[in-house]
Amino acid sequence: MAKPLHRYLLRRADADGADDILAETMLVLWRRLEDVPGLGKGPVTDPDSVLPWYYGVARGCLSNARRADGRRLRLVERLSREAPQPMPGEADHPELGTLGARDREVVLLWA
Repeated sequence: MAKPLHRYLLRRADADGADDILAETMLVLWRRLEDVPGLGKGPVTDPDSVLPWYYGVARGCLSNARRADGRRLRLVERLSREAPQPMPGEADHPELGTLGARDREVVLLWA
């Protein structure tokens, strides 16, 4: 069952993302094994007949991954806007950050 789901996810996400989403989908399917029609309680059916249910779970996991990516991007943008700007010369010499303000100024004037 993993191959059709993987192909489905590859059409909708990049390769690394599809692998992660497939893993999450399989985890959800494993946790909800009793809810899967034909695999839980009751008569066992053809595995292909439950494939639409699998696609529904994969679609939900894909949606969750997209929402998480959006939240992550918004957080990075917000943090980059709020991050303090480095002092002149600190970007080239991160060790200046360990000096006091007066010592840092002396070193920067000397350099």
